[in-house]
Amino acid sequence: MDSFPESLHKPVTDHGDFINAMPDRLMKQAVTCINSGRRCG
Repeated sequence: MDSFPESLHKPVTDHGDFINAMPDRLMKQAVTCINSGRRCG
């Protein structure tokens, strides 16, 4: 969701400040769990 009118609702501006701080190993575990259809938590 755009916060500023000058963003013109462009998708590229929605998450322009996202930084993935999750370690690769943890990301792999999360992706594997989610993709397997299990309830992850």
